[in-house]
Amino acid sequence: MDDLFLFNATILKNRFDLSQTNIHIKNGIIHSVDFDNIDVINAQNTQIVDCEGKTLLTGFADAHLHLFSYSSSLNQLDVSYPKVKNINQILKVISNSIENSPEGTWILCDGFDEMDLDNQLSLDILDNIFKNNPIKINHRSGHACFMNSLAMKRLSISTSSEDYKRGLIDRDDNGNLTGWFFDMNEQISFLLREKNQAKRTEINISNTLEQLIHMGIFYIHDASINNDLEKWNICLEHSSSLQFSPSITLLPGIDHLDEFINRGLYFGYKEKDMMLGHTKIIVSSISGSIYPNLNQLSNQISESHKYGFPVAIHAVTQDEINNTLDALEIVYSNSNHPNKDRIEHFTEATPEIITKAKKLGVNLVVNPSFIYQNGFRYSQRIPKMLQPYTFNYRTLLDSGFNLAIGSDAPYGNLDPLINIQSMVNRKDQLGNIYNGNQAISITESMWLISQGVNQVSANDIISKKPSVGDKANIVILNQNLQNIDHTNVHKLAVDVVIKDGFRILS
Repeated sequence: MDDLFLFNATILKNRFDLSQTNIHIKNGIIHSVDFDNIDVINAQNTQIVDCEGKTLLTGFADAHLHLFSYSSSLNQLDVSYPKVKNINQILKVISNSIENSPEGTWILCDGFDEMDLDNQLSLDILDNIFKNNPIKINHRSGHACFMNSLAMKRLSISTSSEDYKRGLIDRDDNGNLTGWFFDMNEQISFLLREKNQAKRTEINISNTLEQLIHMGIFYIHDASINNDLEKWNICLEHSSSLQFSPSITLLPGIDHLDEFINRGLYFGYKEKDMMLGHTKIIVSSISGSIYPNLNQLSNQISESHKYGFPVAIHAVTQDEINNTLDALEIVYSNSNHPNKDRIEHFTEATPEIITKAKKLGVNLVVNPSFIYQNGFRYSQRIPKMLQPYTFNYRTLLDSGFNLAIGSDAPYGNLDPLINIQSMVNRKDQLGNIYNGNQAISITESMWLISQGVNQVSANDIISKKPSVGDKANIVILNQNLQNIDHTNVHKLAVDVVIKDGFRILS
């Protein structure tokens, strides 16, 4: 392996400042930093790169994604707006797929939002047109799906099927299934795994891990509620088989925590490039009432803490967040608690909620790419009086919260540069600005997406700056961040990716 000298680069000193640096990489390891010059005469088998002031990072981190769901989405038909604008276009996409697939093939779609379309998609429409193929259409939120009757039959779902914990099987006034399922992804995913639909997903996992590396994402947290020991082993197998893979922190689902405990695994347990993270809990009001309720949630948190696992709680709406904070307050009042409990999403953050959360000292994982993907929807669907308190990153930072950035892929955009862009210019995919006064600077955004994950992990998993003795994991951008603001952040790109000393992308 050639020695690699990176000259005239800039790095982030902190959330606000940049400094200049030079780096010498030898045998995949950072050999020295901030040296003045090299002896070119003795520099055989050496690559010398003038970074021309471009900014260098120790990699991007994604503190909240769904590895299996994202990998599965690569096999699914994209029926998201604006690619699909009406019911006829959805039906055409499905028909085209059926024409090119063996008879009886499952047709899986993703990105659907009925409110984007001209009229409603009904069970009768799907059943009358597609009689021989089971069809499952995922809502863009990840919290609902729509299936035709054949799909429900294949999964043994009928009018006698029971709702699943926090979930809801939608029925009409006569008790007949409408095809809609809310917050039942865990159960449906399990049924699909039994039907061998998981095989195609698992094939894509290695591809996803390689894609992450090429994007400069070296550290990920899989925050799926159905993370169990089987998924831990699958991730371990795939990441170990690749030459280059991101470090994976798997958050065990609350219903599967005992599987890990019984195996003697603990919070922060490491095996190769895998780590065990927070216990994932979902607080949801999609069924019309909050599940788990206050008492149930307090018990779940206490149980997780008893075994040394802090919690990562999904909470979006005011009611969900308040229920979460009330439960944490009950638990904290009764015992000492880990300092790294976190709330995922934290979307409707009113002043009262911010005060309450700050008092408890919780950390936050937020999802800026939702602004890019859904800003135009939020402007229409979130009450006007509530909008100023949504995705309010400027306020959260100024209030002293520790923030980490998660894409929530596949429900948000995986690209770290889209997440950065959304924090800086606050523009959605149609060019509309959402809550522009909540923008944060480019250096703050870059710091959060490269360093914020340390605040919500068992320990620091990403170096603040290149240090002697570290593996050479480096991302070089195409610009000096001093020259980037809200007017040109969309031009920011990744120039070079170096993983373990090897140039992956250049």
